[in-house]
Amino acid sequence: MTTSRRVDYHPTCPTKTVNASAWTTTKAKNVAMIRISRRTHSVFLWAIFSVLAASSTSRASGLADLTAVVLRHDNYKVRLQAAAVLARRRDPRAVPALAQCLRFDEHYLVRAMCASAMGKIADRSAVPALKAALKDHNAFVRKRVKKALAFIAQRLSPNDKRNWHRPPKFHAKYLVFLFPMNTTHRHVNQVYRHRMRDTFWAELGRHQRVDLAMASDHPPNGYLHRYGLRGYVLDAALVRLRSRHHRGKTVVKAKVRVTLTQYPMRKIVMITAGSAAASQHSAGGRADRTLYHQLKLKAIDNAARSASQNVWVFLKKL
Repeated sequence: MTTSRRVDYHPTCPTKTVNASAWTTTKAKNVAMIRISRRTHSVFLWAIFSVLAASSTSRASGLADLTAVVLRHDNYKVRLQAAAVLARRRDPRAVPALAQCLRFDEHYLVRAMCASAMGKIADRSAVPALKAALKDHNAFVRKRVKKALAFIAQRLSPNDKRNWHRPPKFHAKYLVFLFPMNTTHRHVNQVYRHRMRDTFWAELGRHQRVDLAMASDHPPNGYLHRYGLRGYVLDAALVRLRSRHHRGKTVVKAKVRVTLTQYPMRKIVMITAGSAAASQHSAGGRADRTLYHQLKLKAIDNAARSASQNVWVFLKKL
Protein backbone atom coordinates (compact mmCIF):
# COMPACT_ATOMS: atom_id res chain seq x y z
CA MET A 1 0.00 0.00 0.00
CA THR A 2 1.45 3.33 -1.03
CA THR A 3 0.81 6.57 0.85
CA SER A 4 -0.11 9.65 -1.10
CA ARG A 5 2.33 12.51 -0.84
CA ARG A 6 0.96 16.02 -0.99
CA VAL A 7 3.32 18.53 -2.56
CA ASP A 8 2.94 22.30 -2.09
CA TYR A 9 4.98 25.27 -3.15
CA HIS A 10 7.54 26.54 -0.71
CA PRO A 11 6.45 30.01 0.61
CA THR A 12 9.81 31.68 0.00
CA CYS A 13 10.92 29.75 -3.08
CA PRO A 14 8.11 28.98 -5.62
CA THR A 15 10.30 26.61 -7.61
CA LYS A 16 11.00 24.40 -4.58
CA THR A 17 8.53 21.76 -3.43
CA VAL A 18 8.35 20.33 0.09
CA ASN A 19 6.37 17.71 1.90
CA ALA A 20 3.27 19.34 3.40
CA SER A 21 3.45 17.36 6.65
CA ALA A 22 7.12 18.24 7.11
CA TRP A 23 6.39 21.91 6.45
CA THR A 24 3.60 21.91 9.04
CA THR A 25 5.86 20.31 11.62
CA THR A 26 8.66 22.80 10.97
CA LYS A 27 6.25 25.72 11.17
CA ALA A 28 4.92 24.53 14.50
CA LYS A 29 8.46 24.25 15.86
CA ASN A 30 9.28 27.77 14.72
CA VAL A 31 6.17 29.16 16.36
CA ALA A 32 7.07 27.41 19.58
CA MET A 33 10.60 28.83 19.49
CA ILE A 34 9.46 32.47 19.19
CA ARG A 35 7.01 32.38 22.07
CA ILE A 36 7.78 34.98 24.70
CA SER A 37 9.46 33.59 27.77
CA ARG A 38 7.73 34.08 31.08
CA ARG A 39 10.90 34.89 32.92
CA THR A 40 10.85 38.17 34.79
CA HIS A 41 13.68 39.82 32.90
CA SER A 42 11.94 39.03 29.61
CA VAL A 43 8.91 40.88 30.91
CA PHE A 44 11.18 43.84 31.60
CA LEU A 45 12.45 43.84 28.02
CA TRP A 46 8.91 43.34 26.71
CA ALA A 47 7.82 46.56 28.38
CA ILE A 48 10.61 48.49 26.68
CA PHE A 49 10.01 47.25 23.14
CA SER A 50 6.22 47.39 23.40
CA VAL A 51 6.49 51.16 23.76
CA LEU A 52 8.04 51.45 20.31
CA ALA A 53 5.02 49.75 18.78
CA ALA A 54 2.57 51.92 20.72
CA SER A 55 4.17 55.32 20.26
CA SER A 56 0.98 56.93 18.97
CA THR A 57 -0.95 55.69 21.98
CA SER A 58 1.71 56.99 24.36
CA ARG A 59 1.50 60.46 22.84
CA ALA A 60 -2.27 60.50 23.13
CA SER A 61 -2.38 59.61 26.80
CA GLY A 62 -1.76 62.48 29.17
CA LEU A 63 1.05 62.81 31.65
CA ALA A 64 -1.36 62.85 34.59
CA ASP A 65 -2.95 59.60 33.45
CA LEU A 66 0.41 57.89 33.05
CA THR A 67 1.63 58.95 36.48
CA ALA A 68 -1.66 57.80 38.02
CA VAL A 69 -1.25 54.39 36.36
CA VAL A 70 2.34 54.09 37.58
CA LEU A 71 1.34 54.84 41.15
CA ARG A 72 -2.07 53.16 41.52
CA HIS A 73 -2.72 50.38 39.02
CA ASP A 74 -3.07 46.87 40.46
CA ASN A 75 -1.34 44.98 37.63
CA TYR A 76 2.43 45.33 37.76
CA LYS A 77 2.74 44.78 33.99
CA VAL A 78 0.57 47.81 33.35
CA ARG A 79 2.63 49.89 35.77
CA LEU A 80 5.76 48.62 34.04
CA GLN A 81 4.59 49.70 30.61
CA ALA A 82 3.42 53.10 31.89
CA ALA A 83 6.88 53.71 33.34
CA ALA A 84 8.41 52.74 29.99
CA VAL A 85 6.18 55.27 28.21
CA LEU A 86 7.30 57.97 30.64
CA ALA A 87 10.91 57.01 29.93
CA ARG A 88 10.34 57.48 26.22
CA ARG A 89 8.66 60.86 26.76
CA ARG A 90 11.57 62.17 28.86
CA ASP A 91 9.38 64.74 30.55
CA PRO A 92 10.98 66.07 33.77
CA ARG A 93 7.52 66.66 35.26
CA ALA A 94 7.23 62.88 35.69
CA VAL A 95 10.25 62.68 38.02
CA PRO A 96 8.29 63.07 41.32
CA ALA A 97 5.91 60.26 40.43
CA LEU A 98 8.73 58.01 39.26
CA ALA A 99 10.68 58.73 42.44
CA GLN A 100 7.69 57.80 44.56
CA CYS A 101 7.19 54.61 42.57
CA LEU A 102 10.89 53.78 42.87
CA ARG A 103 10.64 54.05 46.62
CA PHE A 104 7.32 52.36 47.40
CA ASP A 105 6.40 49.97 44.56
CA GLU A 106 6.25 46.33 45.66
CA HIS A 107 7.48 44.78 42.39
CA TYR A 108 11.19 45.06 41.71
CA LEU A 109 10.77 45.19 37.91
CA VAL A 110 8.62 48.29 38.19
CA ARG A 111 11.17 49.91 40.49
CA ALA A 112 13.94 49.06 38.00
CA MET A 113 11.97 50.55 35.12
CA CYS A 114 11.34 53.72 37.12
CA ALA A 115 15.08 54.04 37.74
CA SER A 116 15.80 53.60 34.03
CA ALA A 117 13.13 56.18 33.18
CA MET A 118 14.66 58.72 35.55
CA GLY A 119 18.04 58.09 33.98
CA LYS A 120 16.69 58.70 30.47
CA ILE A 121 14.97 61.90 31.58
CA ALA A 122 18.37 62.99 32.97
CA ASP A 123 17.00 65.69 35.23
CA ARG A 124 19.02 66.91 38.20
CA SER A 125 16.01 66.57 40.53
CA ALA A 126 16.11 62.77 40.11
CA VAL A 127 19.57 62.37 41.68
CA PRO A 128 18.50 62.33 45.38
CA ALA A 129 15.86 59.66 44.81
CA LEU A 130 18.27 57.53 42.81
CA LYS A 131 20.97 57.81 45.44
CA ALA A 132 18.48 56.70 48.09
CA ALA A 133 17.54 53.72 45.91
CA LEU A 134 21.13 52.46 45.97
CA LYS A 135 20.13 50.75 49.22
CA ASP A 136 17.35 48.74 47.56
CA HIS A 137 17.31 45.11 48.65
CA ASN A 138 17.11 43.84 45.05
CA ALA A 139 20.37 43.60 43.09
CA PHE A 140 18.67 44.13 39.72
CA VAL A 141 17.17 47.44 40.92
CA ARG A 142 20.52 48.59 42.29
CA LYS A 143 22.16 47.82 38.94
CA ARG A 144 19.61 49.93 37.08
CA VAL A 145 19.97 52.75 39.58
CA LYS A 146 23.75 52.82 39.09
CA LYS A 147 23.34 52.96 35.31
CA ALA A 148 20.81 55.79 35.66
CA LEU A 149 23.13 57.81 37.88
CA ALA A 150 26.01 57.29 35.47
CA PHE A 151 23.84 58.42 32.55
CA ILE A 152 22.72 61.56 34.40
CA ALA A 153 26.31 62.35 35.41
CA GLN A 154 27.37 62.08 31.78
CA ARG A 155 24.55 64.39 30.74
CA LEU A 156 25.29 67.01 33.39
CA SER A 157 29.08 66.92 33.37
CA PRO A 158 31.13 68.74 30.71
CA ASN A 159 34.23 66.63 31.34
CA ASP A 160 33.23 63.55 29.33
CA LYS A 161 33.25 63.19 25.58
CA ARG A 162 29.80 63.27 24.07
CA ASN A 163 28.47 60.08 22.52
CA TRP A 164 27.08 61.25 19.18
CA HIS A 165 25.31 57.93 18.64
CA ARG A 166 22.97 58.99 21.44
CA PRO A 167 20.04 61.22 20.43
CA PRO A 168 19.67 64.66 22.02
CA LYS A 169 17.15 65.60 24.67
CA PHE A 170 13.59 64.73 23.74
CA HIS A 171 12.44 68.38 23.55
CA ALA A 172 15.80 69.83 22.51
CA LYS A 173 15.71 72.61 19.92
CA TYR A 174 19.18 74.11 20.34
CA LEU A 175 22.59 72.47 20.58
CA VAL A 176 25.03 74.81 22.32
CA PHE A 177 28.77 74.14 22.17
CA LEU A 178 30.73 75.54 25.10
CA PHE A 179 34.14 76.95 24.27
CA PRO A 180 36.89 76.73 26.91
CA MET A 181 36.38 79.66 29.25
CA ASN A 182 38.85 82.53 28.80
CA THR A 183 39.98 85.33 31.05
CA THR A 184 41.70 88.67 30.67
CA HIS A 185 43.41 88.35 34.06
CA ARG A 186 46.71 86.53 34.30
CA HIS A 187 46.33 85.89 38.02
CA VAL A 188 43.02 84.03 37.58
CA ASN A 189 43.78 80.34 37.95
CA GLN A 190 42.16 77.39 36.24
CA VAL A 191 39.79 76.73 39.14
CA TYR A 192 37.80 79.89 38.39
CA ARG A 193 37.59 79.12 34.68
CA HIS A 194 36.30 75.62 35.40
CA ARG A 195 33.81 77.02 37.90
CA MET A 196 32.51 79.43 35.26
CA ARG A 197 32.22 76.60 32.71
CA ASP A 198 30.37 74.34 35.16
CA THR A 199 27.92 77.12 35.99
CA PHE A 200 27.10 77.71 32.33
CA TRP A 201 26.72 73.96 31.81
CA ALA A 202 24.36 73.58 34.78
CA GLU A 203 22.25 76.67 34.09
CA LEU A 204 21.75 76.07 30.36
CA GLY A 205 21.46 72.31 30.76
CA ARG A 206 18.45 72.52 33.04
CA HIS A 207 16.34 73.84 30.15
CA GLN A 208 14.72 71.03 28.18
CA ARG A 209 15.09 72.85 24.86
CA VAL A 210 18.87 73.19 25.20
CA ASP A 211 21.34 70.36 24.76
CA LEU A 212 25.05 70.90 25.42
CA ALA A 213 28.41 69.74 24.15
CA MET A 214 31.97 70.94 24.37
CA ALA A 215 33.33 72.80 21.36
CA SER A 216 36.07 70.21 20.96
CA ASP A 217 33.44 67.50 20.29
CA HIS A 218 32.42 67.92 16.67
CA PRO A 219 29.14 66.25 15.67
CA PRO A 220 28.99 63.95 12.66
CA ASN A 221 27.74 65.29 9.36
CA GLY A 222 23.99 65.72 9.28
CA TYR A 223 23.47 65.40 13.05
CA LEU A 224 21.82 68.80 13.48
CA HIS A 225 19.63 68.35 10.41
CA ARG A 226 18.59 64.83 11.44
CA TYR A 227 17.20 65.99 14.79
CA GLY A 228 16.07 69.46 13.72
CA LEU A 229 18.53 71.34 15.94
CA ARG A 230 20.01 74.80 15.71
CA GLY A 231 23.69 74.93 16.56
CA TYR A 232 25.37 77.73 18.51
CA VAL A 233 28.81 78.25 20.03
CA LEU A 234 29.05 79.99 23.40
CA ASP A 235 32.35 81.72 24.12
CA ALA A 236 32.59 83.26 27.60
CA ALA A 237 35.37 85.29 29.18
CA LEU A 238 35.95 86.57 32.70
CA VAL A 239 36.72 90.23 32.10
CA ARG A 240 36.57 91.53 35.66
CA LEU A 241 37.41 90.07 39.05
CA ARG A 242 38.15 92.69 41.66
CA SER A 243 38.16 92.57 45.43
CA ARG A 244 38.38 95.29 48.03
CA HIS A 245 38.04 95.70 51.77
CA HIS A 246 36.15 98.64 53.18
CA ARG A 247 35.01 99.24 56.76
CA GLY A 248 35.21 95.65 57.82
CA LYS A 249 33.43 94.36 54.71
CA THR A 250 35.03 92.36 51.92
CA VAL A 251 33.50 92.88 48.46
CA VAL A 252 34.33 90.90 45.30
CA LYS A 253 32.96 91.95 41.90
CA ALA A 254 32.96 89.77 38.79
CA LYS A 255 31.90 90.36 35.20
CA VAL A 256 31.48 87.68 32.50
CA ARG A 257 31.18 88.53 28.82
CA VAL A 258 29.48 86.07 26.46
CA THR A 259 29.60 85.87 22.68
CA LEU A 260 27.07 83.58 20.97
CA THR A 261 27.78 82.57 17.38
CA GLN A 262 26.07 80.28 14.91
CA TYR A 263 27.43 76.81 14.26
CA PRO A 264 29.24 76.06 12.00
CA MET A 265 29.27 79.44 10.21
CA ARG A 266 30.48 81.31 13.34
CA LYS A 267 28.32 84.35 12.62
CA ILE A 268 27.89 86.45 15.76
CA VAL A 269 24.25 86.60 16.82
CA MET A 270 24.53 87.90 20.39
CA ILE A 271 26.94 89.64 22.75
CA THR A 272 25.92 89.95 26.39
CA ALA A 273 27.43 90.20 29.84
CA GLY A 274 26.61 89.34 33.40
CA SER A 275 27.86 91.14 36.49
CA ALA A 276 27.58 90.21 40.14
CA ALA A 277 29.09 90.99 43.52
CA ALA A 278 29.60 88.98 46.67
CA SER A 279 30.33 90.49 50.05
CA GLN A 280 30.77 89.43 53.64
CA HIS A 281 31.69 91.12 56.88
CA SER A 282 35.07 90.20 58.31
CA ALA A 283 35.07 89.72 62.05
CA GLY A 284 38.81 90.16 62.55
CA GLY A 285 39.41 93.04 60.17
CA ARG A 286 40.81 92.14 56.75
CA ALA A 287 39.56 88.87 55.27
CA ASP A 288 41.87 85.91 54.95
CA ARG A 289 42.75 84.08 51.74
CA THR A 290 40.07 81.41 52.20
CA LEU A 291 37.30 83.98 52.48
CA TYR A 292 38.57 85.77 49.37
CA HIS A 293 38.51 82.51 47.46
CA GLN A 294 34.95 81.69 48.51
CA LEU A 295 33.71 85.16 47.63
CA LYS A 296 35.38 85.00 44.21
CA LEU A 297 33.70 81.68 43.45
CA LYS A 298 30.35 83.05 44.55
CA ALA A 299 30.72 86.19 42.44
CA ILE A 300 31.75 84.17 39.38
CA ASP A 301 28.77 81.85 39.87
CA ASN A 302 26.32 84.73 40.06
CA ALA A 303 27.83 86.53 37.07
CA ALA A 304 27.81 83.39 34.90
CA ARG A 305 24.26 82.63 36.03
CA SER A 306 23.14 86.12 35.01
CA ALA A 307 24.82 85.81 31.59
CA SER A 308 23.36 82.36 30.95
CA GLN A 309 19.90 83.72 31.77
CA ASN A 310 20.39 86.39 29.10
CA VAL A 311 21.40 83.70 26.61
CA TRP A 312 18.31 81.64 27.42
CA VAL A 313 16.02 84.66 27.00
CA PHE A 314 17.59 85.27 23.59
CA LEU A 315 17.15 81.65 22.51
CA LYS A 316 13.49 81.61 23.53
CA LYS A 317 12.76 84.51 21.20
CA LEU A 318 14.18 82.74 18.14
